[in-house]
Amino acid sequence: MNVGSFVGTLLQSTLIALSCVGSVNIAHANPQHWKIIVGVPPGGAVDHMARLLASQLQGYTGERYLVENKPGAQARIAADHVKRAADERTLLMTPGVLLSLYPHTFNTLNYDPFQDFKPVAAIAKWDLALAVAADSPASSLSQYLKALQTQTDSTLFGVAALGNAQHLAGLALGEASQNRFEAVGFKGGQEVVTALAGGQISAAILNLSEMLPLHRSGKIKILGLFSAQRNDQLPAIPTISETVGTSLVVDSWIGLYAPRSINEPDQQRLNQLVQRALREQSVRQNLETLSMTALPGTPAELDALGKREHAFWQELTQSIGFAKQ
Repeated sequence: MNVGSFVGTLLQSTLIALSCVGSVNIAHANPQHWKIIVGVPPGGAVDHMARLLASQLQGYTGERYLVENKPGAQARIAADHVKRAADERTLLMTPGVLLSLYPHTFNTLNYDPFQDFKPVAAIAKWDLALAVAADSPASSLSQYLKALQTQTDSTLFGVAALGNAQHLAGLALGEASQNRFEAVGFKGGQEVVTALAGGQISAAILNLSEMLPLHRSGKIKILGLFSAQRNDQLPAIPTISETVGTSLVVDSWIGLYAPRSINEPDQQRLNQLVQRALREQSVRQNLETLSMTALPGTPAELDALGKREHAFWQELTQSIGFAKQ
């Protein structure tokens, strides 16, 4: 699948979902409507999943679910909006780093990750991948890392934004492989893969779904995955841990959260609806298209996941000496 057809598929799915769940302009929405706030522009994977989930939940209950995009500040604007929501029907769908990583990378947050929100349900998980330009002489991750050790300057790698999981994963890889890595921040993953395929940068760390189409078309080369095990879509590509000889697993996932004012019956009811949606074959097919895997579980399990990740990122940022921005 090339980039055009992949993006086209996402946009087509998004438009279909929009027709099902209503306009993103909700200024005059009925206050009894549910709102799912996402901190990214329309068209990306998180937005796509929010609209797909909204359509499913609306079909189950007959209640209207509206998706509103509040991009900016790496989803921190969206988090602040949900924190200040006047009712419990304003939900937040977000990558887990908003709650687990950002307290360790940003000096100022306008929310407390575990006090201002209540967990509803995890949605999905995916892999991070390291890729190089198609003309790179390295044909494997071990060759690439070995070649870098002869360089005197830092190795630059592109990420969707500074201070995110991709950025920290790259710095951790540099430390584990005894190389000096330095991140170059872009405005989103699409800019990164375009720069990598065009030769403006020599390496990048991104979500697997953002790089897989170009890898398959031969325009870039994925060399390794920051996952616990190999990915079924790329069985020949090793994990980073296999290559560097030490555990370096960076989990990426999205979850659904509610304001702290939500009552437990509604919290549990929403969770049960999400679990039902995640069992749907159509939802699982959409996840597969996005190189994601369903992540079913209870609110308590999502809470535990977030806190484990918070401790993981705290240890990692301290070990590599990362300074908050």
